[in-house]
Amino acid sequence: MSSDLITTRLSDATLVIELLPKNLRDASVAQRLQQEMVSAVVANDPQNVIIDFTAVEMIGSIAFLAFLAVKRQGQVSRVVIGSLRPIVREAFEVCRLVRSESQPAAPFELAESVADAVGMLEKS
Repeated sequence: MSSDLITTRLSDATLVIELLPKNLRDASVAQRLQQEMVSAVVANDPQNVIIDFTAVEMIGSIAFLAFLAVKRQGQVSRVVIGSLRPIVREAFEVCRLVRSESQPAAPFELAESVADAVGMLEKS
């Protein structure tokens, strides 16, 4: 699947979603992003999802709803986000959305890159 917001590829039981916009602060973009990501998850029925943030330079809290919607899909057991710029990573950390020693139950796992995310999923 490919659009102006995402591209996807399925590898084994893992769906990799590459985000294309630089700015994820607009409510209408966040809503469309949520619809497209959930549609991709439903269509591919993956066990795990990796979300690639390489292109994303800015994020607003409204966009978190899109990522949480992916996590809420029943068949998805793990969602790993990767390739975050420092300012985007900080937004996820401030909102306590990424797992750490102090936040072990947070909804998302964090990886430095998509390759690292794949490695994390293969180990478990």
